[in-house]
Amino acid sequence: FDSNNYHLHRILAWMHYGNLGFYPTPHLQQLYLNVFAEYVVLNVYLVTGTDQFVNLVQFFAGIGCLAGITLLAKELGLSRYGQLLTAFALLTVPIFIFELTTTQVELVSCCFFTAFLYFGFRLRKEFKPATLLAMGISLCLAVFSKYPAALYAIPFC
Repeated sequence: FDSNNYHLHRILAWMHYGNLGFYPTPHLQQLYLNVFAEYVVLNVYLVTGTDQFVNLVQFFAGIGCLAGITLLAKELGLSRYGQLLTAFALLTVPIFIFELTTTQVELVSCCFFTAFLYFGFRLRKEFKPATLLAMGISLCLAVFSKYPAALYAIPFC
């Protein structure tokens, strides 16, 4: 319901009006919330010419979440078995499985937020400007995908 009435409708409106500006809509959130992931979905739609592949954005973001969570587990000192168990635990969360197949954008933000956490833990071990830059870019992309990521990032900053 949310994908069809909010996320895909926004992309179709952008395509219909030929720009990313404001347009008439009953959902005011479409005009100002969560634009980065929708830009990616829009580009997939424009490249493929169909909406059959737009859920791949969430799918690949989910794979990024799995990779990020295992890297975080490694940074926290877990063995390979612990890392696999962590990935398996994420794979058993029902909303994660559901989100892998939708055009919603929560996993995109989660993927970038996981990268933000990973780079933050790497930065604690050894300060490198490139790691700090990657941490900042990850946080910016997470917030640009879903604004609540900024609230979740406060304790880690």
